[in-house]
Amino acid sequence: MRDSSLGDSPAGENTSGSGVTGSVGNALKILLMFGTVPAVRVADVARELGVARSTAHRLLATLEHHRFVTQQVKSKAYEAGPVLLEVGLRVLADLDLKSVARPQLERLSDVTSESSGLLVLEGRDVVVVDFVPGSHRLRVVERLGDRAPAHLTAAGKAILAALNPFDFRRLYPSETLPAVTPRSVQTRLELEEELDQIRRNGYAFNREESGDGSVGIAAAVVHRNDGVVGAVTLALPISRLNDDLGADFGASVGEAARRIGTGLP
Repeated sequence: MRDSSLGDSPAGENTSGSGVTGSVGNALKILLMFGTVPAVRVADVARELGVARSTAHRLLATLEHHRFVTQQVKSKAYEAGPVLLEVGLRVLADLDLKSVARPQLERLSDVTSESSGLLVLEGRDVVVVDFVPGSHRLRVVERLGDRAPAHLTAAGKAILAALNPFDFRRLYPSETLPAVTPRSVQTRLELEEELDQIRRNGYAFNREESGDGSVGIAAAVVHRNDGVVGAVTLALPISRLNDDLGADFGASVGEAARRIGTGLP
């Protein structure tokens, strides 16, 4: 089977696979070429991939259609397009965020003995991008890539509290919200009232709203130019939480989030 959108492969061409797999592999090889040169021509791609010029042209045309490459008007050469640049910048930003956050997460877990994490917003979910386990035998453990509805987590609510009202309403156009436990916030009005409280306190709580037996305390990480970029959270069994400890931990996550935000390039 061949992928007509990415070009077929005449006899003798080096496709390193067949059909969709070979075409996708060749498309990825084209994108990798931009790691060494600012622009490529059809002849460059054909030579690099060992394919006919017609196949190289079809591959480039498909990448251009999806905005991974852009063709220069005068030279007709192809350069990195907006989607490729956006992906690259996002990856660099995530790497910067995690590299700056890691020492603060380790320090936070050392000081509190509890599990700490870094989460980012993806749609209406928050996703764990880094995690440091606490030293207690009974502790909360998260896995990288774990996700949960933002309105049911401390990290998510901390991030939502830092959004502007337009972005928040765009994410939550409905008045009702899905609940997981009896303690889950179930309406947008309830959530907005809690977000006001979070802005006053500087940190957010999740008291068994996303699951039984655990509590989260989080503060938003705010970049001086980009606004909110994530949140730092502490997660622990609810049996260890009291009012004094909650306030102390809230101050600790707030300080960690501030240090990360000011440390970002």
